[in-house]
Amino acid sequence: MRHSTWRIGGNAHVMVFPGSTEQIRDLMGLARDFGIPWIVIGKGSNLLFSDRGFEGLVIKLDSAFSKVTFEHGVVTAQSGVSVPRLARMAAKAGLTGLEHAIGIPGSLGGLVAINGGSLRQSIGDVTRTVTVVTPEGRIETRSAEGCDFSYRHSNLLHSGHVIAEVILELQPGHAETILRHMRGILRERQEKFPLTQPNCGSVFTSRPELYHTLGPPGKLIEDLRLKGLTCGGASISHRHANFMVNTGKATAQDVLELVAQVREAIYIRHHVWINTEVMYVHPDGRIEPVSAVSPDAQTLKTVNPR
Repeated sequence: MRHSTWRIGGNAHVMVFPGSTEQIRDLMGLARDFGIPWIVIGKGSNLLFSDRGFEGLVIKLDSAFSKVTFEHGVVTAQSGVSVPRLARMAAKAGLTGLEHAIGIPGSLGGLVAINGGSLRQSIGDVTRTVTVVTPEGRIETRSAEGCDFSYRHSNLLHSGHVIAEVILELQPGHAETILRHMRGILRERQEKFPLTQPNCGSVFTSRPELYHTLGPPGKLIEDLRLKGLTCGGASISHRHANFMVNTGKATAQDVLELVAQVREAIYIRHHVWINTEVMYVHPDGRIEPVSAVSPDAQTLKTVNPR
């Protein structure tokens, strides 16, 4: 629970904090040899863990695996580095290209895997190479083209490959101008998003084809007057409709039920099923979109729409 920005989910059996790519490879090998389920996480900002927890090994990439170096506009960063920290470091070095990521509360590896970003920009736009540990234990480096980046997607996502290091190519700029731009982005986020309550960021995926015909998920949810809709301790934010917040004691089951209700309401109105960015971690290590997980068969909790 403490390792998820939603503050939801049970405990893991074991959690390890590696400090090198080789240690990641060795941990993966041990888990494979002994038949232990394993997953790799960063900040846990795009994950919903089961209320039962995780019955295996969690390899957590954080400050112990966050080295960053700069050389002539080229940034080499380990995947555990915090995205906002990396963006600030680049700005102070007079490098532009990461301003859009300043408010994203995740780690670099997770951001690259989903080709994430904001303001209609993506990390893949400035990625040169990605070093990964393959499921077989090889350490390989791929070009950006080899990652097949597209909108909120790469071929690294759910592939079993673990992103270890990323090389980014940024452009020179004026440090104070870049920092001023970042401060403006952060002010807008503070006004727009429920940053004081535990959340996972955007819940539903904004597919380009739907964005241009129906609008972003937040608009669809708001138009249905679903802000404030609540299941147990999970609620659709009054501040931004594509955010679901933990009001205090939310469970994974609460979130699954709330997601199901929102998806059904949008389908009834628009005949479109929207999917989730956030992923559900089963106790046995399976990971799939929350939108693909059915709530347990039980009577839905009382909901309280706005």
